[in-house]
Amino acid sequence: MPTLLTYSEACAILKMKLPTLYSKVSRREIPHVRLSGRDVRFDADELARWIDDRRVRVGAVAPETPEH
Repeated sequence: MPTLLTYSEACAILKMKLPTLYSKVSRREIPHVRLSGRDVRFDADELARWIDDRRVRVGAVAPETPEH
C-alpha cells in the first residue's frame, strides 16, 4: 500500500507553500490522488519521482531552438 501524504505533509517535503501546491493540483502539474471531491493525497514515491524528473543534471545544456 502506498504512503499517502496530506497537503501539509507534501508541502513540508517539497518546501512549497500551500497555495502553490493547491495551484499545481488544480492545473494537474503535480501527481496526486483524488480520493473523493476535495479529498486529495500525494503518493510519497510518486512525489520522489516527480522531484527527480525535474533535477537539473550537471553539465546538462538545454537544446537550442532554431531562430525564425
